[in-house]
Amino acid sequence: MADVTNYTFIAAETFLDETHRTPIDIAKNDRDDIVCASNKIKGHNVVIAVSLSGEYKPDSAAVVAQGTLSRFPNIRIGLLVGVGGGSRYSRHGIQLGDVVVGSHGVFQFGLRKSLQGEDSSLEQPVSLNQPPVAIRSAVSILDLEYKQDDYRLHWKIKRALGGWPYLQDYARPPSHRTTGDDHHSALPREQAHLVKLAERDSSKIHHGRIASSNRIMNNATAGAFPGDLCFETEAAGLTDRFPCLLLRGICDYSDASKHKGWERFAAVAAAAYAADLLRSIKPQTIETEKPILGILGQSQYISPSSNGTI
Repeated sequence: MADVTNYTFIAAETFLDETHRTPIDIAKNDRDDIVCASNKIKGHNVVIAVSLSGEYKPDSAAVVAQGTLSRFPNIRIGLLVGVGGGSRYSRHGIQLGDVVVGSHGVFQFGLRKSLQGEDSSLEQPVSLNQPPVAIRSAVSILDLEYKQDDYRLHWKIKRALGGWPYLQDYARPPSHRTTGDDHHSALPREQAHLVKLAERDSSKIHHGRIASSNRIMNNATAGAFPGDLCFETEAAGLTDRFPCLLLRGICDYSDASKHKGWERFAAVAAAAYAADLLRSIKPQTIETEKPILGILGQSQYISPSSNGTI
């Protein structure tokens, strides 16, 4: 996979109204190699934070969150934007390039490793805290607008990428296989749920619960969560009190079949929705929210254990 922090950062910057670039700041502490860029989106002061480590790892979001909050203590909302694997169950209708909004929360669980190297059991799951009411309300209103215009996200992405030759690698790939073509990678009991889906030429927004694990899941483990729309590992270290909304662009189906070339577009799709969400909220509404540090408490900082992106 390509450098995650590189393409997710570029994808996020693509939808900014203006950019205030700051010198790269690498902290002396090896736990804090976070680079932050402050920007504007329709009156909102936005901070895009990324780790120089360039990897997705368990607890990566927690590390970047800590570094970002220490630099910008007045941050009031958090959007965790990136890529993830979509559910292969046909009833969800999820395809590559779609966006999953964690509007029903995040289900965090741990995987234990057996001596045979397989996922043997699930540790106690934890439901992460949902974002502030202002964000949840905006998500609901925006959902109605997207239902009235199936190509809303498509045109936003097209306009953002147009005219920038260096962003052409982020355009939507010409074709892909749907979940119905992945029977060879599914367990026998799951194949009945996988049917041919008509391929779309535009990204669709899905709302539901996202499952976050400390390790990449295999087919059997992902199949144990038929109700979850998306699977990822980046948010596994966030505490259950961090008010953050997860947005994931779908770049694969969380199974043995890998779909190369979709990571960049998936990151762009998620970033496009994030920008659209912020533009639908008045800055005054966000200003009424308490700073995240005030909610967490200075003495209950998120405990880091690795590096990643937010």
